[in-house]
Amino acid sequence: MNLPTWLLVLPMIAQPQPLAPIPMGNAEAWALLPGATAAPKPLPSWARMLAKSMPRATAGMLRLDALTRTTPSLSPRLRCLVRLAVAEANHSEYGRAIALSDLKEWTGASGVDASRLSGPEKQVWDFCHQLALEAQNTTDQQVKNLLVEFSEPQVVAMVLMVAHGSFQDRLFLTLRPPVETEGGGVPRPVLASFDLKVPPPPAKKAGDKPPAKPPATQPAGQFENFGPTDATWAGKKLNDLMQGMEKQKARKGRIRIPEWKEVEPRLELDSSLRKWPRVAWGLVAFGGQPEMADAWFTCVEMFRLDGQPAKPPTPKAGLDKADEAKPMENPSSGPPKSATPALDRMIQADMFWVVTRALDCFY
Repeated sequence: MNLPTWLLVLPMIAQPQPLAPIPMGNAEAWALLPGATAAPKPLPSWARMLAKSMPRATAGMLRLDALTRTTPSLSPRLRCLVRLAVAEANHSEYGRAIALSDLKEWTGASGVDASRLSGPEKQVWDFCHQLALEAQNTTDQQVKNLLVEFSEPQVVAMVLMVAHGSFQDRLFLTLRPPVETEGGGVPRPVLASFDLKVPPPPAKKAGDKPPAKPPATQPAGQFENFGPTDATWAGKKLNDLMQGMEKQKARKGRIRIPEWKEVEPRLELDSSLRKWPRVAWGLVAFGGQPEMADAWFTCVEMFRLDGQPAKPPTPKAGLDKADEAKPMENPSSGPPKSATPALDRMIQADMFWVVTRALDCFY
């Protein structure tokens, strides 16, 4: 199982020591990131743990982390409140350290007493805390109340920041990276331009046909059900799920879905949304926060690239037996690919199902 898979499926269990490689030196880790400048910038411990095995994904996560921590859509204090609310919900020590470090840096405050918040700040805290804990129970009225105090792009920013904080905290709870206590504490956001271009798919040759699929077979015998056993879920039939989906399609959204003609001018030429211009949540995310949303899509692509199996180098002509036995350098440019097998598509689907079921997400 490769490291990206391991990060996603390892349970969030408390451990007294890191469950992953010890952080590399800063300069060594920086040099592995795609398109990194000659002069290294301070990297957080989690990035120094992942740079070797997941260089592209690490760079993508650093960019996404920087955008959520510096977005001008929210005030510095509100950004810190959002991140701290998520960290408190997830019991994430490192997430809490990020929020408090930024709070000290940008406001001079050393902490937040959530019980003493009031007005819009309390609304933001309560909404983001609940969104991190039980998003399925947020209500139309909660979002409506937020929209009285904040614009739609600001609310979209909050939701994306909660999504990022929840994702990041699960990574922290799995890796258990040491929280920096020296040299100024948790490093500032890494504002750097990495090479995160997604390579185009290989061109199809004339006459190429998809591989033939083996005939589907139904194994004989009874098999144990490892899925949900609660009656409310196990009792649902396919027709129930389909009806629920149609009901969700018919309901009015909490945020206005912008039209494609509104969103398209704000997109980069290689934006991921251009592939799926009719996806409603994509239009909302890119319409409200195009840079942050694009960083999310790019980060996912970097995970995919780092999870691909490494291709063996092509032997050079004229090598003798002794030369062939020596390790060869991969002539391809860019960071090395993972040397482990690619993640099986069925495992991907199973993982998506487990997360969807855990969140009771209609989508």
